[in-house]
Amino acid sequence: MTLSPGSHLGPYEVLSLVRSRARAPLRLRALLLALFVAIAASASRSAAGPDIQPRKGWIRLQAPNFLLLGDVSARDLRQVAERLEQFREALGVALPNAILTTPAPTTVLVFETHKSYEPLKPRYQGKTRDLAGFFQAGEAVNYVTLTLEGGLDNLGTIYHEYVHLLVNNNVGDLPLWLNEGLAEYYGTFQVSDSGDYAILGRIQKDHVLLLRQQFIPLQTIVAVDQQSPLYNETDKASIFYAESWALVHYLILGEEQKFAKQMGAFAMALSKGQSLDDAAWSALGISAAELESGLRRHIGRDVFQSQNLAYSERIAKLSAIQPTPVSEADVHATLGDLLLQMDRRDEAKAELAAALALDDSHGPAHASLGILDLREGKWDASRAHFERAVASSAANFLCHYYYGVALSRTTLASGAPGADDLAAMERSFRRAIELNPSFADAYAQLASVVGRTSERTQAAVDLMLEALQLAPGREDYLLGLGMLLSNRPDLTEAKQVLTALAARGSDTTVRNQARTRLDQIVEFEKQRTELEASTRTTIDRPHGPSTTVHLPTAGSPTLLLKLRDPKPGETRYSGQLTNIECGPHGIVLVIKVDAETVRARAAKFDAVEFITYREDAGRRVKCGPRKLADNVVLTLRLDGGTRTQGVAVAVEVVPEDYHPY
Repeated sequence: MTLSPGSHLGPYEVLSLVRSRARAPLRLRALLLALFVAIAASASRSAAGPDIQPRKGWIRLQAPNFLLLGDVSARDLRQVAERLEQFREALGVALPNAILTTPAPTTVLVFETHKSYEPLKPRYQGKTRDLAGFFQAGEAVNYVTLTLEGGLDNLGTIYHEYVHLLVNNNVGDLPLWLNEGLAEYYGTFQVSDSGDYAILGRIQKDHVLLLRQQFIPLQTIVAVDQQSPLYNETDKASIFYAESWALVHYLILGEEQKFAKQMGAFAMALSKGQSLDDAAWSALGISAAELESGLRRHIGRDVFQSQNLAYSERIAKLSAIQPTPVSEADVHATLGDLLLQMDRRDEAKAELAAALALDDSHGPAHASLGILDLREGKWDASRAHFERAVASSAANFLCHYYYGVALSRTTLASGAPGADDLAAMERSFRRAIELNPSFADAYAQLASVVGRTSERTQAAVDLMLEALQLAPGREDYLLGLGMLLSNRPDLTEAKQVLTALAARGSDTTVRNQARTRLDQIVEFEKQRTELEASTRTTIDRPHGPSTTVHLPTAGSPTLLLKLRDPKPGETRYSGQLTNIECGPHGIVLVIKVDAETVRARAAKFDAVEFITYREDAGRRVKCGPRKLADNVVLTLRLDGGTRTQGVAVAVEVVPEDYHPY
């Protein structure tokens, strides 16, 4: 990382020697405040459901990288848009080699007062959190929400989370200390009223004062991951955030910037498994002890430098972009989709119902209701909403994308999708791409559909590479690429991608899936070698999400399946799914296992992992007795003292002739 030619060290900031009580970072302070601040108006809801505020008089502004809606003046909405665009542009100057793209668009909701904002604020333990703004990352849309009551000084948390979004999408598996440290460093962004210079890396007084009282050895900080107590326990997390910020601040601005160009190499060395001492010597030219000593001196200073970015003219000038009125139905639909992303389903339903009451054919509202029904296992209702959504004249890229996702999930839950379903899914994702060519997840979803046909493997690989070009840091896309490459005759590239993910992936699920696929490849290659050496019989290549391997023998073929590995505390049974009982408290899967009946309960359909290894279209998973029982492998967590009842974890639909390897 280097400072760009247009940037320089900013004015010194003096840390007051009056020691105030050290405080936690913004997100933690808000969390703690939520334990003591009760908002009576939103702590309870009437039996009739949530109250829906009228949302008239809202305006909309489409900035280059953000869509903004608000109940504020045109001047205020434009000012918020400029601040966000200025922050993004400042990051582009400070990080000239970064790709500042996000795979999902970002919608910004701006409220004039806390009162109008109150129903949309996040909650903790049933109480509304006393926040002035928050960032909600989503699969298809990212949401920024804030109130202007109190001014624009509350954007620091949003800057912090936006840095995470950019880093995770474009860089990938950064060490956690660097990811959090960069977000804290750039989250202090401040721009001049004239818009011709910005300040980055301003002093975090609370962090400095805390670290002067408590300091954790660097060896511990650089080893922290998402499962570490230091990251998850509130009383310790503030130290981790503070020291991560201090280390990044020191590497960028400390010691007259002599480490700035090597910070990336230092982080990469740690990511590859080098010890702290080896990484410090190889990248920074000093020992780990010298690095820690320098950081302690840096924290002990009373004068700190910041980074100034100077521009020849005002950056992100948006005066030529005029806000336009937005319909009340559009506002309710947008708020409903945000609440859906927050998994507040009753409130989401109420907002979406308000949108449809104003415009019965509102495409985005139908699309969000379709996703809501999908989560609750209401397949037919979900499909009906999506068909209305894509038929709407106002259907946007999300309507088509959500429809494709819904088709994918409903068909995969019941069996391998048929040709008609695959064609409909492909049309939906291609239409989403037409309407929004920079929407990375549509390419990834389309790749998974196209890749189901072995002769189209290369086309699917090309689509996944398109997704990765838009979001190179997305590990789930890399996993998808590895899966697709494993459908080729030559498995070399697949093993390279999957091996890297299995070793260094930051997401536990991605790492485990990569390892599972590698195990399947190793087993496949072993069996192929053995058979070719003995009989020269050709083995079909493993292909598709079902991960099945067919081994021809002298008799009938034996189907080998690599089933989901049970986790500690889980039990697995092989039997027949005979019934799905649905009621107000959830569902019960009824499995006949030899002479016994096993009953596995779940709060909802999407709480159970459904996996299919069948090659036919199968039957949909729905409530009621099944005319033809499916052969399944059930994984559940048994209740204490019983072997026939428990909580359902996964249901794997298998053919009759199989055995696990």
